[in-house]
Amino acid sequence: MSGPVDVLADLQGVVRIAKAASLGVTGNKPRIERAEQAIAAMSELIEAAKEFSDLYGYLWDVVAPDGAGFLSPESVKKYDDAHGKLMAALASCGGAK
Repeated sequence: MSGPVDVLADLQGVVRIAKAASLGVTGNKPRIERAEQAIAAMSELIEAAKEFSDLYGYLWDVVAPDGAGFLSPESVKKYDDAHGKLMAALASCGGAK
């Protein structure tokens, strides 16, 4: 099974082939431009999702004497920043409003 990064690399290769094959063919230009925009949006989404995922082990950095974890103000800011990037990336892919 391929992961998102593998699929993205495959799409980038297909677009490069399409560009090379359609030199001088103007009808393909809008399709290629849309594909390039989709690839850029997917790249942004994958990067944002990785950043958000990497937070999981970091966020619960304060443990109360009763064993409950909670977020420090620094972690809240990191979470908010990563969540904002993820939501913006989803929106650019048409997946969030």
